[in-house]
Amino acid sequence: MMLINEQLINDMPCIITVRESTNGVIIGTRLMDEHVSNNDQARFAARINNNLIKIMEATIL
Repeated sequence: MMLINEQLINDMPCIITVRESTNGVIIGTRLMDEHVSNNDQARFAARINNNLIKIMEATIL
């Protein structure tokens, strides 16, 4: 990640939140921006986002 763009350290979404509300449990995260001009960065963001989405999906099954 740091070799692709050292500023990505500020955008790395390594947090998944779980909270309870009156409507049920809410699971959330912050995805990385995949729409960037740097192709390596876009591929990296897509891979991280895919992993985060799979983790969140696993919590609701």
